[in-house]
Amino acid sequence: MKTSKDYKVFKNLLHNEMCITKEDIYKMVEESVNHIVERKVDELIYNGKFQDVILHKITNIINKGKIRDNFFNQISFTDWMQNEVKNQIKNKVIDNINFDINVNVKNKE
Repeated sequence: MKTSKDYKVFKNLLHNEMCITKEDIYKMVEESVNHIVERKVDELIYNGKFQDVILHKITNIINKGKIRDNFFNQISFTDWMQNEVKNQIKNKVIDNINFDINVNVKNKE
């Protein structure tokens, strides 16, 4: 029960005494995380390790990772890539070939 009481005291202090809202806290955390990520990316680029990190992530995705399709379903990278290639080929064929189909109906009398 002490934890709950301490939390309420702290929450009231933030809201009432310091006029800090939940949205303010979210904004502060987001800004802090953005700053840390920017600093880490700059450090990786400066040390020449950024490419290694990207290559490692891509390799993991190809080998065992799952990605999300347009409907946010998890699928393997291989399945996703096969679907993408198939759709691109289909679209190129449809765009570049003119299909002219004539249908003749014979009267059955």
